Amino acid sequence: MKTLLISTCLLVVLNVGSAHAALVSGNDGIYGAGALTLDAGTGLEWLDLTQSTNLSINDILAGAGSYLANGFHIATLSEVETLFTDGGWNGVDDSANTGSVGHLAFVTQMQSLFGVTGTSGTPGETLFNEGFALTNVANRVSRPFLTLSTDLAGAPAGRVACTTSGFNTFTNVNIFTGCRMDFIQKFTFVGTYLARPTERTVPEPTMVALLGLGLAGLSVVARRRIL
Repeated sequence: MKTLLISTCLLVVLNVGSAHAALVSGNDGIYGAGALTLDAGTGLEWLDLTQSTNLSINDILAGAGSYLANGFHIATLSEVETLFTDGGWNGVDDSANTGSVGHLAFVTQMQSLFGVTGTSGTPGETLFNEGFALTNVANRVSRPFLTLSTDLAGAPAGRVACTTSGFNTFTNVNIFTGCRMDFIQKFTFVGTYLARPTERTVPEPTMVALLGLGLAGLSVVARRRIL
């Protein structure tokens, strides 16, 4: 009975913790309803890509959109990669093909959270969202993007592109074309991945309560041993 009580308390706590590794839409008093996406796995909240289209990295660094003044920073590629994997991406780059059925749900989710920045003219592709993120090369950004597509058999598919086996390995991409651009580039169909820490820095009440329950269970067991 003692072992069951302790195991149950710990299991519930672990389950609550793992359930937080998901993306959830949120509101912002400045940028509007549904403008944020919380990644509870990292504690970062992300601004919709549609909020920052047609702005270069230099524009944002100069204060455009007041993103930096409101606590956001320009995300790195490694931060975007973590965002994608927390959102359910399996790490596969299918930029060499039209996409996969396995990525359809992921791409659909990301477009519903971050907005659609453009409509593709490429045969088989439809809506996409695309955003700048900082590379590990000075004054260069890259453009991870997701697009709804059809696979080779004509079935609905999702495509995760401009990753090349990980967002930080763009060695075969010319820095002025393709996915990698410089800080002055801007497009009406490309936003910027902007993130900031959540203001909440204390554990969630539910987690605190469950941890307290687990500790209470251990205390009861210890007291019975003494008696």
